[in-house]
Amino acid sequence: MARRARARGARGGPAGRAARLGPAARHRVAGLGRAAPPDPVGRAHPARHHPVRRSAADEDVADLLRVLWPILINTLYALRDVDPVAKETLRSFGFGTPSVLWRVSLPSAAPFIVTGVRIAASVALVVVISTELFAGGWDGIGIYLSDTQSGGGRTDLLLAGAFWAGLLGLLANGLLLAIERIAFRWNTARVEGVS
Repeated sequence: MARRARARGARGGPAGRAARLGPAARHRVAGLGRAAPPDPVGRAHPARHHPVRRSAADEDVADLLRVLWPILINTLYALRDVDPVAKETLRSFGFGTPSVLWRVSLPSAAPFIVTGVRIAASVALVVVISTELFAGGWDGIGIYLSDTQSGGGRTDLLLAGAFWAGLLGLLANGLLLAIERIAFRWNTARVEGVS
């Protein structure tokens, strides 16, 4: 009886629900990914679709959701693909769901979560620049690009701003990729050994 209550408590808590998605929940999450794909270029910007002007806070929330989407999707798919044998082995030694999540699921999913962060960084750069172009602001690359085209248009300055935006994106991606390779050296060795 006590064993049953302990097992029910380990599986029934928030960590247990987060750690194991059943087939129905996975189907709903996959449907969510198909129904609401990320829109990093700002085509779905609230100010462009609604006749009533939204506040800056609404625009910031929409931009934040666009940036967090790749991290969420990578995390969900990575946690779904954790080796079930490793999880069941730890459970057979008496570890609860939080321990399985901490010792097996998160370390196994971590490289994919960091890849989601790297993708989100490039999406964030595109979202911030496009938001500045469409919604305005005080300073930033998007404002600079917009200002170069007002009053006659200086194409050379526009191209210089686009070059610096691209260089910033490459540097951010390279830095995050280097951190990923150092932090998860075991994963890159395994991936390079396969190909």
